[in-house]
Amino acid sequence: MRSRPTPPGRPTHRRVRGASAIVATAIVATLTLLLACADADSPRAPAARAPATTARRVVPAPWQTLWRRGGGEDTLLLMPVAVAADSARVYVLDAAGYRVVAFDGTSGRLAWLSGRKGGGPGEFSGPVALVPSRGGVVVADPGNARITSLDASGLVVQETTLPDASTARSLCPLAGGALLVATGEDRPLALLAPDGRVERRLPLPWKALAALPPLARQLRLAPTTDGEGCVVALELGHGFAVLSKGRIAVRRPYVESFPLPHVRVERSWRTRTQRLTERRIAAYDVTVVGDEITMAFEGRTRGARHLLDLYSASSGAYLRSYRLETPVNGIARVRDRVYVLSERDGYPTLTAFGTGTAPGAP
Repeated sequence: MRSRPTPPGRPTHRRVRGASAIVATAIVATLTLLLACADADSPRAPAARAPATTARRVVPAPWQTLWRRGGGEDTLLLMPVAVAADSARVYVLDAAGYRVVAFDGTSGRLAWLSGRKGGGPGEFSGPVALVPSRGGVVVADPGNARITSLDASGLVVQETTLPDASTARSLCPLAGGALLVATGEDRPLALLAPDGRVERRLPLPWKALAALPPLARQLRLAPTTDGEGCVVALELGHGFAVLSKGRIAVRRPYVESFPLPHVRVERSWRTRTQRLTERRIAAYDVTVVGDEITMAFEGRTRGARHLLDLYSASSGAYLRSYRLETPVNGIARVRDRVYVLSERDGYPTLTAFGTGTAPGAP
């Protein structure tokens, strides 16, 4: 039986397991912390500014391979598009399989599979992003205009359908269960309460982007380690920002920075088409551990798609870069582990690396 349609603009909410109403109340106070970032250049929201772009400092990655999944005859990963991790597991979003694949973070053993193609409960239609949250994982599924939450065993605990999810590109969980969603809307940062209600729409930390078409405002988000803020990284532009505790704590250019993209908009009687005049991909994934922000970067260098650029989360200062042997499609870091989505001999793979060096050490 199909449910009654929801009026336009109002989210529908399916609760599979109960959750404490106290969380929804407590998070309202947390959500208000980000409201001060509504004006990026406001005196109340000071932003750290960087000097001119510096040269990369590429150093050997202090990692050892722990395990690898995928490749060859292993069909567990068909077309992985995103990776995320917590202290127990690493999660891969497999777009071709319309599912989330969870592995034990230490051994690489399969923990569970969740999802299939469709629009029903526990099904996906074009998932694009996922993040760990409250012991499980949250998935953005624009095909169903839905945000889906899975618990630690892969069971669906919440599904929220809302218009913003139809253009979702990236997610950032906040302390208490709130969620910052990067969308293709005119105000592309939507702040969601735990029950899926849009608490507030926030502008970007760069005023110049407000006048550009949505194609130019593609974002990647990642939570800060304390859960109180988010890194906002431009996919097609010059830098990143850190929103933390109610203000723009950092706004910096990438170590390899270039101007904001120019988008050509072509209109006809029934359609409007947006095209980039030049394809200049910057950061296509971002993760945070400790005081380190790690950006998977493309750019124009010989090391494109092999580079990981590291920055300080507290100051935004560029730290160093690693260059990997295989092209990087996604990255997640947790404590002393690094998980990298890549391709080996034409097959998608997930590789776990370990290091005894504490995050932040050179």
